[in-house]
Amino acid sequence: MRGERTEWMAVRQRQPPPAESAADRPAALRAAVSRLRRALAGYPVELPDREIAEEQLAALDIMAASGELDPARLRHSLLLVVSAMGSISALADPLAEVRTAVGLFSGPPHQR
Repeated sequence: MRGERTEWMAVRQRQPPPAESAADRPAALRAAVSRLRRALAGYPVELPDREIAEEQLAALDIMAASGELDPARLRHSLLLVVSAMGSISALADPLAEVRTAVGLFSGPPHQR
């Protein structure tokens, strides 16, 4: 168990590479999704909605790999991942990387 904890802590501390061009954005998304998937796989606590999170992470990866990057679909999958994971501090950093990568496909934030 200690080895698993060390592994997901190491994954948690990595930073995403900056996506400098439109061509880099899908790769940045795939890298962030991969890191979160590894962190989730190494997270030792049972999560009731882990399967939903894993399915949506797979969907995000498929969208990035295929080039079908509809911002609304990306945000929807991200919302489901966030909902399925809850507020697990151990997964917060890799989840934030995915959120940032999804945000690269949206326009500027909406003003209220």
